[in-house]
Amino acid sequence: MRAFLSLFALGVAASAGPADAQTHWVTLGSATVSVGRDHGIINVISSRSFRQVRVCVSRNSIRLSTFRVRFHRGGQQRFTINRLLHPGQCTLAYTLHPGPLRIHNVQLGFAQIQRNAQPTIRLQGR
Repeated sequence: MRAFLSLFALGVAASAGPADAQTHWVTLGSATVSVGRDHGIINVISSRSFRQVRVCVSRNSIRLSTFRVRFHRGGQQRFTINRLLHPGQCTLAYTLHPGPLRIHNVQLGFAQIQRNAQPTIRLQGR
């Protein structure tokens, strides 16, 4: 039994490496939102392809309603979020189908919660 547990632990440790590599997020672009705006576009300048994306916010809270990912070779994918994001928070990871895909830009629909500071929205991929 002890040998089985040792082999099981070794298997878990060996499988942790690739999973850790998949958790590394890369910032693809950002935009600072002007007061009164309810949408924005983040242009992506990268030759890499990505399987997942997420949106993060800093400096002020927003209610993110949707975002639409447009791809370099045409096509797009829309995600409905409807989530309040406070500074330092990110959405869940959203999978691009049939990924990995090269992203051209992302269009965001949102509402600002407070008007005291302009939020910065970052797009991240992996």
